[in-house]
Amino acid sequence: MKKLSTTHILYGMLFLALGALGSAYVAEYFFAIKPCALCYYQRYAYMTMALLGAGAFFIPPLKHRLLLILSLVATTVNGAIAGYQVLVEKGHVEVPSFCKVEKLMIGDSLEAFKGALMEQGHVPCNEVAF
Repeated sequence: MKKLSTTHILYGMLFLALGALGSAYVAEYFFAIKPCALCYYQRYAYMTMALLGAGAFFIPPLKHRLLLILSLVATTVNGAIAGYQVLVEKGHVEVPSFCKVEKLMIGDSLEAFKGALMEQGHVPCNEVAF
């Protein structure tokens, strides 16, 4: 049985991260499923994993163990964010202030309403999108 090298693990993490990011962007842009603020944080963790995995192509193999450790840290952070998001969605944890979405009201002018609508780029974290 052949031993799995750190380089192959990094390549696998690269492709898994790209797959997760690809599915997130397909859901957002083709199926109109808007992400919440915590979803954006998870994307940053996946982007970090992808960059570290891509580093295996450019950095000498002697440094791959460091890339792997950093990629595992990014994976752990991503898992913590995902677990926290589930707790928020289930109502076990209070919704953080950066996840709250103010209800849009038609105020003094239509321009103020349009401005508020454009600033609001995500959905509340305590509502499941699908």
